[in-house]
Amino acid sequence: MKLHTALLAAAFLTVATPALAQSGPTTTGAIAVPANRIVGLWEAVATVRPCNIPAAPARDVRNNLLFHAGGTVTENPGGLPSVTGPSRSFGLGTWRYDPDSNRYTGMLRFDNYLNGVYTGYMTIDRDIVLQSAHTAVGAVVVTGYDSNGNQLVQLCGTAVQHRL
Repeated sequence: MKLHTALLAAAFLTVATPALAQSGPTTTGAIAVPANRIVGLWEAVATVRPCNIPAAPARDVRNNLLFHAGGTVTENPGGLPSVTGPSRSFGLGTWRYDPDSNRYTGMLRFDNYLNGVYTGYMTIDRDIVLQSAHTAVGAVVVTGYDSNGNQLVQLCGTAVQHRL
């Protein structure tokens, strides 16, 4: 009897798994609400230039962003860390969803180093609009600070991200 019940349960799970694998708490842990549409791994490319010099040459910045259900985000920079020359840490941040505008905002922060010595930090503020389930766009503002918290630079631009 126990074997019969176990076989029936296994057969049910085998048949039901494709239906459950679509989305939601059963497969991703994320509740199927509009805010969680951003949850997942994204590749992002931002094009930025000094905010006060709009004619300056643009610079592309690439990274991967992992949006977690609940409003946190982890960023993996596009370059390898180094103990010689300039380097930076990975980024940690938060995101929010505004149901009235159907938009997201996000903030990241990472530390900068020169030859292994802390020299300051940068923040990245984002406005994010999901154009589809796999594409997002929006404004980005990058602000750099020295180790005493004094603002050194501010870059403005746009970011495009694609779901991985």
